[in-house]
Amino acid sequence: MLHKLKTDKEYYIKRIEADKQKLYELKTDNHNLEKFAREQYHMKKPDEDLYIILTPKEDRRITRKNN
Repeated sequence: MLHKLKTDKEYYIKRIEADKQKLYELKTDNHNLEKFAREQYHMKKPDEDLYIILTPKEDRRITRKNN
């Protein structure tokens, strides 16, 4: 049990550092911020078309939510 807790702690420390780095990149680089918004929130410019391609697993998950 102690080993698992130590492993989890290491994982979360690494994850926090990666998230801090990503946050810094989003705050300091408008290109990265725009890319993040486009990918995560499906944002687009008025003159663009947006295509969302789902994997079979994602398609099943959306179908289950709607039923």
